Amino acid sequence: MLDELHRAFHQDDRAGALAIQGVAGVGKTQLAAMYAHRYRTEYDLVWWISCGSQELAHNGMAELASRLGVTASARVPGENIFGALFDELRLGQRYRRWLLVFDDANEPQAIRYLIPPDRQNVLITSRNYEWSATESMLELDVFERGESVEFLSSRRRGLSEAEAQQIADSVGDLPLVLEHAVESQFQPMEYLSRLDRDPFLLFSEKPPSAYPVTVAEAWLSVIERLRMETPDAMVLLGCLTFFASDPIPRESLERGRFNHEVSVREVLGPLRFSRAIAALRRVGLLSVRPGIRPATSRFHVHRLTQRLVRSVLTAAEAERLRHDVHLLIAAADPASPDDFNSWPQYDELRSHMGESDVMECSDAVVRRLVVNQVRYLRASGDPKAALGLAREALDRWASGIDIVDLDPAAIELAMYRAEAEVLCSLGTYERAFEVAQRTLGKMSSASAMADWSEDIPVLGRMRGTRLRLAGDFEAALTADTESLKEHIDVFGRDDPQTFMAMYNLAVDNLLVGNHVRATMITDETYHRSLIYYGGPDHPSVLFHQNSSARCNRLLGQFDLALAIADDVHNRYRTLIDSGAFSEYHPLFLMHQIDFIAAQRDMGASGSALDRLAEENYQVYLRCWRTLDRGHLLTLAAAITHSSLLQRMDGRMDEAAEAISDARHRYISILGQDHPYVRACEAILTDIQGRVDVTDKSAAQSQASSELTLLLF
Repeated sequence: MLDELHRAFHQDDRAGALAIQGVAGVGKTQLAAMYAHRYRTEYDLVWWISCGSQELAHNGMAELASRLGVTASARVPGENIFGALFDELRLGQRYRRWLLVFDDANEPQAIRYLIPPDRQNVLITSRNYEWSATESMLELDVFERGESVEFLSSRRRGLSEAEAQQIADSVGDLPLVLEHAVESQFQPMEYLSRLDRDPFLLFSEKPPSAYPVTVAEAWLSVIERLRMETPDAMVLLGCLTFFASDPIPRESLERGRFNHEVSVREVLGPLRFSRAIAALRRVGLLSVRPGIRPATSRFHVHRLTQRLVRSVLTAAEAERLRHDVHLLIAAADPASPDDFNSWPQYDELRSHMGESDVMECSDAVVRRLVVNQVRYLRASGDPKAALGLAREALDRWASGIDIVDLDPAAIELAMYRAEAEVLCSLGTYERAFEVAQRTLGKMSSASAMADWSEDIPVLGRMRGTRLRLAGDFEAALTADTESLKEHIDVFGRDDPQTFMAMYNLAVDNLLVGNHVRATMITDETYHRSLIYYGGPDHPSVLFHQNSSARCNRLLGQFDLALAIADDVHNRYRTLIDSGAFSEYHPLFLMHQIDFIAAQRDMGASGSALDRLAEENYQVYLRCWRTLDRGHLLTLAAAITHSSLLQRMDGRMDEAAEAISDARHRYISILGQDHPYVRACEAILTDIQGRVDVTDKSAAQSQASSELTLLLF
């Protein structure tokens, strides 16, 4: 930060002063003081003006004028009384190089007349963002977590890293409060307990070293001022303190004003809202940061501010504001959890849902948000977290609390549908089928409740899954053919749900040997999804394009299959490198298995085969970690790994071991008589009989590829 300040002071094109902005206790004054100390040899004069009040700042400038022998008085009516001092500094006859530091300048309008017209050599510290309108702003943020832990550990002997992590997290890495924790006589756990019970009492004790007031006084004076001068700002701040300390989407507040149940909705009206935001920014209690989407913004309130504001609210105020936050979070629900483009918004809401404990809310729109969050977690590649959230919600909702304006059973059925899909994703098939069957029965007889016309065909897709798992591929083909008709009737041909019904039908055709028909279906699905999503880089488009590559490979079109898979791989990699997608996402793991198989079937050998085997093993480990060792996707990776080992010198025993382990796990999932189990046995017999696999590479590749077809 010091280097950045130094560079900024020496920029030729810089206009105005430099302002260091940040919340109270972040270290603005210390940074300015250290800058003046480190670079003192570059200046003939350094003068420090404390701006805690207008009078204090005026006296500081008057003292400088006196020291320089300049009379601090106006030469003509209306002229600045420090005009002569400004001239002295501008001419630079005695002090050619000078630096003025205006510390704690939180009221810009009150001290602007003290700043020389030539502001190139002025440094300002302030909590107020208003300086950004006229000066170059450097925002000083809290410590990085590693810096906090290092600071605490080096200053307080005997503190464990775990304790340092807890303290740093609880105080939001704010340097001033870390100093307070270091100097406190309390043991770490007692300190944290007191912080939770009564932060104002804890921070009312003696101030940290070299700080003029206690931590409590620093915040309480600002809070009381808000109460007296800008009550709307205090109301808004009270509401914001029940969000998490992560950035808060502005749109949740703006949309929330249309909900008549939100108690603070009047404050969220455009004019009052803008004024309240400006007031909070002036006192450094709120920062505004860019949103995750263009032309959007997010609010950030420091964790310590949240703790202290909560502690001065009555129980009734806290309960009301917490409920407001539930409604405001729900207002930001994109209502499209399966859509990749909505995932950043759901991820943004995730921490706020936990912090405000939305599970306790009985409002229908809030509970629908929880359902959508479960569906988002599954779609975005975290089915384990999705299942945990679904079960927690169902357990807590089972208390029988009535949902506002809606039959409780409707929300529960929506959650049961989500749970069934998550269970299927995790490979917990029997439980998934049980939940789906029970839910379908209730939906089908729920004519007086909600309209489940779109949910019924989606859950109905599990009929085909169940038949595939039973090994009855012909019956699955029949069921999925009927399912596709149902989807077209409800959703039309161009809809993500219809695309998934088409995908299932393609898998059925592969399993019964209709490779040409399967390829035609996947090609059509890919092209329809490409048009629907408006481009080739959407994960759902890549999923269907990858399916096309797989079908072409099984059809024997190896060159075309590899070209398609390579294109898919590059596009997935672009998404992953941008942070928009995870390399642990099941869709990407599925693609990697297919991509490796495509390279294998093009005759990879030598070092290329070694590379593929290592890549596939890493895919296997990621499948295991994301899903489970016995999941069908993990077994697909294991089968592919065995097929690679069979082509490598001296690795036949490892290949046999991988197939044998997969066979046992298939039996536990699919039963002894499933075709996949028999295929494993056939491959294992070939390996153990030491058949020349080189002569049978095509047959082995075909058998291995059939085993990696995902039955779900």
